[in-house]
Amino acid sequence: MKTTTLRAALAAALVSTLGLAAAAQAQPVVTVTGNAYGQQVADADAADRTIVLGDHTRYINVHDGETVHFVHGDQQFTWNFDTAKREDVAPFSRIAPQGFGDDTAMMYIAENPLYENN
Repeated sequence: MKTTTLRAALAAALVSTLGLAAAAQAQPVVTVTGNAYGQQVADADAADRTIVLGDHTRYINVHDGETVHFVHGDQQFTWNFDTAKREDVAPFSRIAPQGFGDDTAMMYIAENPLYENN
């Protein structure tokens, strides 16, 4: 009797553990600070390069993993690109502070050069 109860309890524990493991695998875990494109950086000196945007800038090309200091007139901010996708295209307004430059500019985020061909 005790052996049957013990086996049933062990079987239930095993099924429960396997169910939790399957549920964990079914939902991808993505940790994002800032938003899906990375995070704003307070220190402009941390930037790999600076991009000066004009009033009619339409396209911005960056790499995943790159930290870029953006300047438009007297406005500026620095952003570290950290995406879950290898490559991405999105409106620049998704990362830019409100009122920063032209709202129609698109950013093209290329694969991190450190991981190309992998």
